[in-house]
Amino acid sequence: MPRKRRKKGYQLVKLLLLLPVAAMLLFLTQRQQVIDWLHTLFYGLLELSLLAIAGYVLWQLFKKLRKPGYFRNNKRKITDSPNYSLDNDVRFSSADKQWSLELIRELEWRRFEQLCRDYYRLRRYTADFTKTGADGGVDVLLRKKINRCTYTMYVQCKAWPSNKVGVKPVREFYGVMAADQIKTGFFFTSGSFTQEAKIFAKNKKLHLISGSVLLGMVKQLPDNQQEQLLQNVTRGDYKTPTCPNCDIKMVSRTARKGASAGQSFWGCINYPRCHQTLKQ
Repeated sequence: MPRKRRKKGYQLVKLLLLLPVAAMLLFLTQRQQVIDWLHTLFYGLLELSLLAIAGYVLWQLFKKLRKPGYFRNNKRKITDSPNYSLDNDVRFSSADKQWSLELIRELEWRRFEQLCRDYYRLRRYTADFTKTGADGGVDVLLRKKINRCTYTMYVQCKAWPSNKVGVKPVREFYGVMAADQIKTGFFFTSGSFTQEAKIFAKNKKLHLISGSVLLGMVKQLPDNQQEQLLQNVTRGDYKTPTCPNCDIKMVSRTARKGASAGQSFWGCINYPRCHQTLKQ
């Protein structure tokens, strides 16, 4: 339907109707009482706005700080520099902790992964964790630039101090490498490997590194890098395992019923939202 054209005098009539309103506002603004009232109203609204903004900022900060693991996840990382400084971190005396096979086997699984990652960072590799949770058989991504070419390598870590890594997880890791066309891989464990696993990895670019071999690799680093690595992986609680789903420290619990009644296990503090458990 076509719009009706307004008469030529419509805009003029509209303007004339607004004149009394404008005159009234002009009259009121000349009175000091009205001016004082408007002044008070303006500054009152300004103060309320500032308070609202400050309250919103504080509330967002409070929500961020109360997240589990916030301070732990924001700690400084070891860099490639051999002169890396821990100026803002808690210092540990080298007298109460020394590199040993026992210490490596005491590291919980997440700290063990951190040890493997940071070792390669000190060796000037680009090393990054995969995402928390299901990692597809890969814990750390390694990259090394050689002659303008960047090579990608996979790292798998198993903190199994009392168990030997069998051929099955080694074969699965090699399968992931083959599927992703990765030629070189490193399989770390804080324990050792079975003979079958060693035979499978033979003549392949799949390096099996036990806890004792890893200790020897760390010992070959310069003394200052060894100290930096030791301080970083043993800072705080390095024995209590981390929840693979939530990336926060777990707590010790005792099973009350079932076949495992009376036995202790590690459970997530976010239970029942998270049902992740680990054996003790």
